[in-house]
Amino acid sequence: MAHTFYYEDCQQPDGATATHKVRHLIGRVGQEGLSERAARREHDRIMQEVNRKRGSVAPAVKGRTFRDIAEAWRVVIAPHLSPSTVRQRESHLRKHIMPRFGDAAPHTLDNSALQQFATNLRKVLSRTSVVGRNCPTCEEPRHQNAA
Repeated sequence: MAHTFYYEDCQQPDGATATHKVRHLIGRVGQEGLSERAARREHDRIMQEVNRKRGSVAPAVKGRTFRDIAEAWRVVIAPHLSPSTVRQRESHLRKHIMPRFGDAAPHTLDNSALQQFATNLRKVLSRTSVVGRNCPTCEEPRHQNAA
């Protein structure tokens, strides 16, 4: 059995806040249950929620924002790509990504933040612009017509 432990704030009857240790069952790990990777992923999801509730998301380490990662990409990766690919990706960065995530700490970019970003983009761009044409894992499910 896999468990995760964390501390949670709770309100006392006198109005004071106390902290107590919580043991949360993730599930059975092994052949008849979750894989170790799935259990770790669930633990991470739970801890992100706990940290969000407590307001304990760490700020970006100086020099460690998404903007710095994009700059490193420009130096290390971009020179090995075709000029048209670099132009396209720079356009996406400049127009959509950097205004939203430029000053964000990379570790704060979780699934919900990225999903919200994609949802907001979808309001102003076509589905293929947001999802892409060659991303099979990003495709919306296709339903077969009932016969």
